Amino acid sequence: MTGDVTVYGLTMGHCYIEDISVLVPHNTVVTIPAEQAYRSKDLWRAISQRRIFQLRTGPGQAPWPVSQSVPVAGQDGMLMEALAEQKAVNEALLAVLAEQRTAIRDLTAAIENLRSSQPVTVSTVTNSGDTVDGAAPTFIPSVVRPDVREQRIHGNSGQSDDTGVADARKRLRAIRRDH
Repeated sequence: MTGDVTVYGLTMGHCYIEDISVLVPHNTVVTIPAEQAYRSKDLWRAISQRRIFQLRTGPGQAPWPVSQSVPVAGQDGMLMEALAEQKAVNEALLAVLAEQRTAIRDLTAAIENLRSSQPVTVSTVTNSGDTVDGAAPTFIPSVVRPDVREQRIHGNSGQSDDTGVADARKRLRAIRRDH
């Protein structure tokens, strides 16, 4: 075993290497002792799946230039100012959401009232000069189609003379022509 293995967390949140119980947080450099690293299958699987990145270091080199997250003097004021601006934006958005909730509640109530109310009759106004004088007669025919229940097919009922389909077709055509 040559040396410790240094890895850098690429997964949002963290990457947990289960068989050696090591937690690699996002954007953080973690050094794993050589004896644990070389016997860990989960470490090599995480490196191959690109959840963590193995850093190659030579003798006497720093593993990775890591930026410190400690605010520099003068940044505190800018951070507080940005925080106050974001807080104002959030409060404005919450006020808009409250207005929208109220509008939706009012619309829902109006729709429910319309559903439960009685139907309204609407009377239309027409020009009296356009109407016809007197009552127009209504024609309703007593018979729309003649009642044809009489059968005019003459033939032997019950027995077939077995003359074939062609003869039956000729007789049906003759009956249709007579109508």
